[in-house]
Amino acid sequence: MLVVLSDLHFVAEQHEIIPRDDGPPIGRRRNLPPEAFTQFIRGMAEEAVRNGTGRAGGADGTEQLDLVLAGDIFEVTRTILWCDYDCPPMPYEDPPTPGSELERRVLHVLNEIAADDRVKKTLAIFRLLAAGKYTIRVGREVEFPADRVVIHYLTGNHDRVCNATPAIRAWVRNALGMEQSDEPFPNQILFPEPAALVRHGHEYDPRAFGMDFTNVDVLPDPIPARAYEENGFGDFVTIEIASRLPWELRRMHGVEKIKQDPLLRHVYERLLEFDDVRPQSYLLDFLLTDPNFRGRENQAWAVIEPLLRRVLGRLAGHRWMHRWMMRRRMVLALILLRMRLWRMTRRIPSSLMRRLLAAGKTPPPPVAFAAKEPALRSGRARYVIAGHTHNPAVELAVADDEGGRYYVDTGTWRNRIPVAPGNSGFGRLKALTYVIVYGPKEDPGETAGGPSLGSFDYWTGFTQRFPAEQRDRRPAAAPAAAAQREPAAIG
Repeated sequence: MLVVLSDLHFVAEQHEIIPRDDGPPIGRRRNLPPEAFTQFIRGMAEEAVRNGTGRAGGADGTEQLDLVLAGDIFEVTRTILWCDYDCPPMPYEDPPTPGSELERRVLHVLNEIAADDRVKKTLAIFRLLAAGKYTIRVGREVEFPADRVVIHYLTGNHDRVCNATPAIRAWVRNALGMEQSDEPFPNQILFPEPAALVRHGHEYDPRAFGMDFTNVDVLPDPIPARAYEENGFGDFVTIEIASRLPWELRRMHGVEKIKQDPLLRHVYERLLEFDDVRPQSYLLDFLLTDPNFRGRENQAWAVIEPLLRRVLGRLAGHRWMHRWMMRRRMVLALILLRMRLWRMTRRIPSSLMRRLLAAGKTPPPPVAFAAKEPALRSGRARYVIAGHTHNPAVELAVADDEGGRYYVDTGTWRNRIPVAPGNSGFGRLKALTYVIVYGPKEDPGETAGGPSLGSFDYWTGFTQRFPAEQRDRRPAAAPAAAAQREPAAIG
């Protein structure tokens, strides 16, 4: 039995949340409570028994559970901890080397992530599962109904540096209860039975990966390892823009003033979570609007605009940024950046920032890249399972005489912030998605033509709860709650 989940984005949120004596903390809890993972593993155990896996299900079942954590498990780059360093070396530069200062910094960030109370308990749950056990109730551990449990780990774009050195890889293996090894983590795993190719999925996003496969007919097999090391620009944007904006707000106004000023609190919380907005072309609208501050968009922009000036000023003088733009022959853009044209205006118009966010080509959908996978085209894999997008999906990628073959997007386990039609407001959904793939011996059912060659169950759910103070006002978006199970038998 193969189970895949991705995009947990464990973060050191204790460095982002501002505690208050006279009210709730300022910030969002983005790490899921450990109870969510306990329930998830209980569900896996029930599926293992139901589908004939291991000793509890009968001798005919495949006796191994393969749990793949398919990237962006640890939120290494999207944290204000990097802003505290404020100087090289940084993750968007050359990869860490053994004993280097950058390796020390990465290990520090990982230790801070693991120090969060929710993450600490969740990692203990994974270590228990790696030892072949799980908790059915508080204080009672039982054996997982499979003769062997193997946890696999792939890196994504947000935890790319976790594959850089033996010391960092050892930290990850210890944290997850995996067997120790000096070998790098794989970038993809092709399981022969059930026939599935698993990767993180940033390979399908030219903005987040070291190679662009938009105009190729077939993806390389395998994708060169150097491409996984060259993705510096995505890390650069995450650290120098997304992580730095809330850090600059704290530095400009101070924690005490943020505590006292409702508008500053609003902007700070929005800055912490705006990378959960989908689609991301609405980032600025999300930052400026909120049910509590209708009609005060100009005041919110007056808070954000000075932060952008600081960030732009840093980018204009940033040597790494200059080198990156020169390598890509972006000479005119570099000249304009270094001219610091924003200094010539009293205030940068928010309309200009909206146009910049909407600019640029939209890459093809991930399923278009999955259809180029050699393993899928040849039939060696019936599924390509990947995450990265935070958009759960099951889509047909290839259909021929061999039957349908699917792209399965594992979504995310963090909050999603959708936009309402017409950009009329934003909601907030707690999301959870995972995929279970069964081999033919594990699938007790039959298709119309007889025994199947395998099957998969796709689970995705969203929850939305409205606080009591929202009863008397229009919510930011329509109430949303959905959960679905999409089984598919292949045969």
